[in-house]
Amino acid sequence: MTDFWKNQMDYVFFVYGFAFIAVAAVLLGRKRAKEGERFGWNWLLWFGLLHGVNEWMDMWAIGFGDSAAFKWVRLWIMAASFLALFEFGRRGLISGGLKWPGGWLYAIVLPAAAMGYLYGPNGLNASLRYFLGFTGASLTGMVFLRVSGRQPAERGIFHTLAGAAFLLYGASAGLIVPAAGFYPANILNHDAFFAVLGFPVQVLRALCAGVSAFCVWGIFRGEPRKGNEESLWFRAWFLPGCIVSGLIFGVFLVNWQGNIADKEQRGEILSQVRAVARTMNVKDIKALSFTPRDNKNPSFLRLRQQLISYGKAMNLRSIYSMALRDGKIVFGPENIPEG
Repeated sequence: MTDFWKNQMDYVFFVYGFAFIAVAAVLLGRKRAKEGERFGWNWLLWFGLLHGVNEWMDMWAIGFGDSAAFKWVRLWIMAASFLALFEFGRRGLISGGLKWPGGWLYAIVLPAAAMGYLYGPNGLNASLRYFLGFTGASLTGMVFLRVSGRQPAERGIFHTLAGAAFLLYGASAGLIVPAAGFYPANILNHDAFFAVLGFPVQVLRALCAGVSAFCVWGIFRGEPRKGNEESLWFRAWFLPGCIVSGLIFGVFLVNWQGNIADKEQRGEILSQVRAVARTMNVKDIKALSFTPRDNKNPSFLRLRQQLISYGKAMNLRSIYSMALRDGKIVFGPENIPEG
C-alpha cells in the first residue's frame, strides 16, 4: 500500500464506521410498527451499530497500535455484526412471502464460517466474510430490491439504491478478504485488489456504507406522515443534523488522533537515531570524507557494519547517515546493500 493511502486509512475507517452507525441511529428513531418488527429492522440496527464500532476499533488499531487480543475482539464483533445482517436478510425474505429456510440453516452456516479458524485469525476472518458477510449482505440487498417494487416512486428509489449498495458491499466485504492460506483467499484478497485497482477495498466498502446510510434515512424520512410533529421533526431534520455534526467533529478528532500518532512515531524514530549515534566512534566519523573514496576506508567499513547489525536487530530496512558539506547534503555509511 502506498504512503498516501497509509496516511488516509484512519479517515477511511472513520467514515466507514460512521456510516453504519448512522444507519443504526436512523433505525433507532424510526416509527415502530408491527409490520416493521416482523420485517426485522432491529437486526439491521444491530449490524450497523456493531460493524460501525468494529471499523472504529480498526481505526484505533492503526493510530495507537494493535495486539493479538485486540485483533480477536474485533474479529468476534465483526462476526456478531455479520450474523445480525444475515438474520435481517433471512427474516426480510420470509416476511416478503419467500419460502426461505428457518433457524436450522445456522446449523450449516455457522460451522462453515468457523472452519477458517484452522488457518489462524486471517483464515477465520475470511471464512466469516464468505459465509456470513457475503451471504448476509446479498440477502439484505435482495430484500430491499424485492420491496422496492411495492413502494411509491419517491421511496422505491431509496430501496433500489440500498439494495444495489448492499449487493456491492457484499462483494467487496465478503469476497475481498485478508490473505489466508486457502483458496480463494490466497488469490482474491486485499493485496490483490489494491494491486489491480490502486486503492484499498475499504474505500469501496465505505462508499457502499455511506450510500446505504443515505438510503435508509430516505426510506424512513419518506414514510407516510403519521404521528406527532415532534417524531416527524426528529426523523426529518434533527437526526440528519446530528449525523452531519458528528461527521464534522469526527474528522477533526481523527486528525487530532493522527497528529498524536505521528508525534509518537517521530519520537520513537528520534530515540532510535540517538541510540545508533551513541554507538558510533567520533574518530571514525571524523575520518570520513563523505565521498566515494570512503568505500575502502576502515572507519567507513566499521560504521557500515554497525548500521547493518543494528538494522537486523531492530528490523529496520533502511538506516543511513548524512552530513552537510559546502551547503549540500551528502550521504555516508548505510545498511542498504551496495548496488
